[in-house]
Amino acid sequence: SNEPTLFPSLFPSTQPPSYMSSPEPTVVGCIECADEGNSWMRDQNIACHPDYILMKTKCNRNQVWRREKPCQYTCYITGSGYDGDVCCIRKEEDL
Repeated sequence: SNEPTLFPSLFPSTQPPSYMSSPEPTVVGCIECADEGNSWMRDQNIACHPDYILMKTKCNRNQVWRREKPCQYTCYITGSGYDGDVCCIRKEEDL
């Protein structure tokens, strides 16, 4: 059995207890955040990217950006997310 016992076993299981197994870690209450640039970025063909300088200078530091929330996901993962946003973390292949 994979369930914990009250006393140590002579033959412990090599598997973690069933209560510890979960297919994917999840964040309760996270939202699927959009990751689209503002109209100027789209006109310039600039995509949201963690290394782009605007992510460091705009995001939650700029009034217009706070209102419109461009690059919502990228701002969140770089530590400059918008107030109240808890974005669900995407798998690397989804980026």
